[in-house]
Amino acid sequence: MPTVRPATAALLVIIGTATFAWRDDHPTVHVPCAESGPGCARALQEVIDGVPAGTTITLDAGKLYEGTITIKPKPGATPDRALTITTRGWADKGAGWNGLVTPADKPRMAVLRATARENVGVSIENGGGHVNLVGLAFEAVPPAGQGDIIRIGSHKETDAERMARDISIRQVLLQGDRSYGQKRAIAANGQDIDIEQVWCEEIFVAGQDAQCVAAFNGGKRVRVRYAYLAAGSENILLGGSPIASASMEPEDWLIEDVILHKPLRWQQDGARRQVKNLLEFKFGKNITVRRVLAVNNWKAAQDGMALLLTYTTNGRCPQCGNLENVLIEDLVMLNVAGGISFQGYSWPRNSYSDGKLRHITIRNTYVHLAGSGRALQLTNVLGRHDLRIERSTFVNNGVSWFTGSYGSAWTDKDTRVPGGPIEGLWVIDNVFATNGRYGVTAPDGRHEGSGLGAFVANDLQMSGNVFGDAPPRHLANYNRHVGNGAENVSGPSTEMLATLKARECGTWKVGTGADCSRLAPVFGLLKRLPEP
Repeated sequence: MPTVRPATAALLVIIGTATFAWRDDHPTVHVPCAESGPGCARALQEVIDGVPAGTTITLDAGKLYEGTITIKPKPGATPDRALTITTRGWADKGAGWNGLVTPADKPRMAVLRATARENVGVSIENGGGHVNLVGLAFEAVPPAGQGDIIRIGSHKETDAERMARDISIRQVLLQGDRSYGQKRAIAANGQDIDIEQVWCEEIFVAGQDAQCVAAFNGGKRVRVRYAYLAAGSENILLGGSPIASASMEPEDWLIEDVILHKPLRWQQDGARRQVKNLLEFKFGKNITVRRVLAVNNWKAAQDGMALLLTYTTNGRCPQCGNLENVLIEDLVMLNVAGGISFQGYSWPRNSYSDGKLRHITIRNTYVHLAGSGRALQLTNVLGRHDLRIERSTFVNNGVSWFTGSYGSAWTDKDTRVPGGPIEGLWVIDNVFATNGRYGVTAPDGRHEGSGLGAFVANDLQMSGNVFGDAPPRHLANYNRHVGNGAENVSGPSTEMLATLKARECGTWKVGTGADCSRLAPVFGLLKRLPEP
């Protein structure tokens, strides 16, 4: 293919099957696809390799471009001179939730699918970036959904300055195969990434973890907004394997206005989808989650805790930092087996990391447990963690509202020790529909434990909470709701369970529990869920 140079005047050129049109320094190139298949993908790859930065490439709606696509760094690329790939004639669907694509949009989209037996559909290589993917549909990598549909960067990169950057994935459909799934939709190991108005479905692989969005080496300044994400193991996962260098720590994430979903037919059809949780962070910093609806999970590959904030390296990683500065607010979790699990230190003996869970705030959440699972769980702790749970509602029905165990901890990168009392736990103005027979099982996760007074060494505050059928303090240590002396009160559990409903926000006592007026837009997202 000849070298293509932009011109200052408008120009139209036809080379082979591709049509090139220039105006100023932003050329437009159309790559037609007369017959779906590998030839279309080869033509697309040739054009990508030959055009300059700032080019918009358009594809034919309803046609399949079958082949793995690689986007290498382009000289002169900037956020204002990005490579854009879209469907010809794609009409922007609008702002916010109005712009969310669904499977109904697929007929008017160009479809991209990887070469069989590859492990990636589209690869955006490090050292470059500045790529927009808009108005496109992507299918599973055949024949078994292996690898990533869209891969940004590399799990081996050690230099943060080389990470692929300025990537926009907007109004895009990401589909695993209904029979064999797909391991991962987007591997977001780059920086300055926007994932917006995306529909991601059927992401699972039998016996393996699978995610719609994951970052484990890099992943800096990432925004996920106005998206529907349905995945077997973790709908979104941050961390999960050792980073290649300290500079590759994930940081500065915004997950806002998102639906996380596991369709109930997954539970009923007998397929092994490795179901675990809806949202999980293992390490990283400066993470905000806001206005998220998370629906359905159950005990399968794990116990089914819906939200995991569990510091874990999953291998030797002395260069891994903390999981810290996390704010989660206006979160609704419905029909989940378990609530929120915190893990202070990495438990595996081969971690060699003294990173820890630090500065976590959970605020204005509404959690409806489907059965008798744990509402709050905290393990592997020692020393200062600073965890705050406030103004939240837990519609729980188990034997305890809080389970804590010391577990294991690391005092430095080489020394693993038994865990011990933590410092910094604030449980303020929450509603727990059921105290349960044991209330608090801590510090060893057993019912005869001595309670929060032993589990928390300093800076424990429990005040303004309502516990359904909480017994008097004198009955047992494990039922003591101790703190700084401020009162906590008991309510009638049966009435509370009836009032705090599964599909709509319920308030038990003004000033405690989740603020339903703030959560109304999140509950309103239920109408966007697909059929089970």
